[in-house]
Amino acid sequence: MKNELKTYINRVKNLPDTIKSYRILSVNSKKDINLDEIESHFALNRSDLVKNHPFCAGCGKNYYIITANIPKKEVN
Repeated sequence: MKNELKTYINRVKNLPDTIKSYRILSVNSKKDINLDEIESHFALNRSDLVKNHPFCAGCGKNYYIITANIPKKEVN
């Protein structure tokens, strides 16, 4: 367990200072997007995000991908 923890700590230390990340938003209209409150779950790989996203019924009619440059110190 100790070695596994060291692996994760080193992985985080080696991240760039700013991390490009992606999030899919499901809204009825672009005007429904509040960039001040877009939640906190982002993916590092855009293609994997789209491929694995559970496009669900009952969500908004339109999908948008938000790209964010997140400072490493804000990633948990």
